[in-house]
Amino acid sequence: MVEARSAPAAEGEERAMKPTTQHLLSTLALSAVFALGLFALDFAGADSKADEAASAER
Repeated sequence: MVEARSAPAAEGEERAMKPTTQHLLSTLALSAVFALGLFALDFAGADSKADEAASAER
């Protein structure tokens, strides 16, 4: 695999941030926590809807 090399940054110019393994892993962990939170909220919503349906049947 060929690695692209950028020209040296001019004085006062910031180089683009290259994603590191730690950055990618932290992004993945944050996404997983967000997905689990959405799943938990959806599950709680489904549970309350089932409770409402059961109480409506009584």
